[in-house]
Amino acid sequence: MYSPGRSVTVYDPGRAYEVAEELRAERAARQAADSSAAPRPAEGDATDSR
Repeated sequence: MYSPGRSVTVYDPGRAYEVAEELRAERAARQAADSSAAPRPAEGDATDSR
């Protein structure tokens, strides 16, 4: 219900920052694992099927 004199915090900015940092760390760890497991062909490499 709308109440003009009252504000409500829809999300906790501190927690949102913590979650974003956790997601960044997980993504960085995945990318590091992927890059060390199977190197990609170099740009313009003959094995590149594009």
